[in-house]
Amino acid sequence: LLCFSQPAIQQQMSDLVTEQLQKQAKRVPMDERARAIGESVGQKAMRISMIAEPVATGFVMPFWWGLVIWVVGGKLLKGGYTYMKAVEVAGLANVVTALEYVVKTLLQIGFGNLMAGPHLALLIRDFDPTKPSHGALVALNVFWLWALAIRSLGMAKLGGMSFGKAAGVLFGLWFLFMGGSIGVGVLMQRLAGQ
Repeated sequence: LLCFSQPAIQQQMSDLVTEQLQKQAKRVPMDERARAIGESVGQKAMRISMIAEPVATGFVMPFWWGLVIWVVGGKLLKGGYTYMKAVEVAGLANVVTALEYVVKTLLQIGFGNLMAGPHLALLIRDFDPTKPSHGALVALNVFWLWALAIRSLGMAKLGGMSFGKAAGVLFGLWFLFMGGSIGVGVLMQRLAGQ
């Protein structure tokens, strides 16, 4: 809500939606009424996603990361701990994620930039979320890496394994997931003709 009150961020949201509609209009012609509806729906969707993301992160991610930690460390690496113990570790790591949202909000307000955050893309003057290299820099978020380290430490302690082994597995899976996400984004752009 703090971000939405900033005129610069409101303008950036509007510009992003307009830009996407212009790209789509090149492929599929649309009249002014359709464009106005698209802008309204696009801006509402962005607002909903900005509000829903922290809520989903707070309530869904501990169970998701708990599943990953339990399957990988508890079952595949034979750590022998329960799913709920893994959820507990993931929930404790989520405290870092909550701090990340506070820092991200302050950076967005301070820089007046919707794309600001505690990641390397903050160093890019003209950030473009459609560029894979910019997406890779967003993925190098200091708080995400910190939370991964905490999850790795928790998995190591629960499973009686070394931190290096747990971190190697969790960081490896995370980098594979992020690389796959960026790759799927590039593929979708190519299929859409952008």
